[in-house]
Amino acid sequence: PLLLPVADLVKRTDSEGPDPTDPEAVQDWFDKYLRLTYGEDSLRYGMICQAIKMSRIVFLFEGLEDAEKLTKVVESLIKVFVKSRALVVVTSRPLLSGKSSLEALTDSIHTMRLENLSDEQKRMVAHARLGMEGIDAYDKLFVRLRASQGVGGQGDDGTTDSGEDSDVFGNPMMLSMLLCYLQTMAKKNAEKKTTEDEEKEGQEETTLTAVYRVAVDVMLQRVQSRQQADRHNMQDKVDQCKYILQKMAIAMQKDRRTEIRVSEVQSLLPKEMHAGWEALKSAVSAGHAMFLRMSGDAGKEELRFLVKGFQNFFAASGVAHYGFEGLPDLRVLLTDSWWQQVLEMLGEAWPGTYAELVQSRLQNFRATSKDTFLHIAARAGHRPIFQLLHLLAEPHRQALNTPGEDDM
Repeated sequence: PLLLPVADLVKRTDSEGPDPTDPEAVQDWFDKYLRLTYGEDSLRYGMICQAIKMSRIVFLFEGLEDAEKLTKVVESLIKVFVKSRALVVVTSRPLLSGKSSLEALTDSIHTMRLENLSDEQKRMVAHARLGMEGIDAYDKLFVRLRASQGVGGQGDDGTTDSGEDSDVFGNPMMLSMLLCYLQTMAKKNAEKKTTEDEEKEGQEETTLTAVYRVAVDVMLQRVQSRQQADRHNMQDKVDQCKYILQKMAIAMQKDRRTEIRVSEVQSLLPKEMHAGWEALKSAVSAGHAMFLRMSGDAGKEELRFLVKGFQNFFAASGVAHYGFEGLPDLRVLLTDSWWQQVLEMLGEAWPGTYAELVQSRLQNFRATSKDTFLHIAARAGHRPIFQLLHLLAEPHRQALNTPGEDDM
């Protein structure tokens, strides 16, 4: 087997590369890469050339999405090997339909897709990483994650996403981030474990919003770390990405949709953010920004978050940073499942903003029965408003003592 990291192929090639329509030029380019990598007079280079001539080699192209401007060249090289009946394995993150010329070789290339980890497999990994002491925290948080994803995945027609679309932590990278977060929290709790009250206080920090925040920060930093020229101002670029994602999520949430046209995003942003948006869009197209997916034909591409939970997180974060103008009335916010996780995340991470939002909507709230806003929240199972009731003004807190319908 010959491992060929596509990123290394690109790194060792000039900006132009060979003509992808000329098979001989492409093979000469590849031979030059082998000579540069292993040495023209090396025994290994000689063995590789001999194995290629005898068809006794397996080419392993790792990370086709890293080809970037040389995509056509790398794909042309793969087609040369495939047509010569060599064994070729290509790994890639999901590519847009119609973006790869390899899709036309359906008779020669078989496409396989990795499945998400099952619940049993995730728990086995968690047990190995966290041990017996940490597995209980994983079980408790995973139950909340599962319930939250079930609610958060509801679409415009009331249906619920299922399977891999809603199981974000079936993705090994996301599961690893979750376990890293739990390990960090366990260490922090152990350091603070001087009294029972302090221990409880530390455990309360383990929230869904905190998990998403850690996952988002890590993924955005990975996206920016791939851009060598911007490493010196990585945090500024990360903050720009967050701003763009927040604006996208708020617009999608207000319109009750889970996708947005790529061409629509730029109109949501100030001019100084356009360059940052182009960089983020390129990262999504290349498969480097795992929290977003792109689909659709050229010129009509649409973006959607990996799971609805990411959209909810960025919408809540956007509301906390840029205000809640355009959000629906209080009754909708408390009872509509479309907004449930957004309000829960807002209450967990930005309780002051949550209280401001509720009180602003209470100014125009009109009861249609004996039920107060607290009765409406209770019947809908909306807990944050009771957990943060102490942040509301005294007249609003008094509603807790008011009987509602059915003497509730």
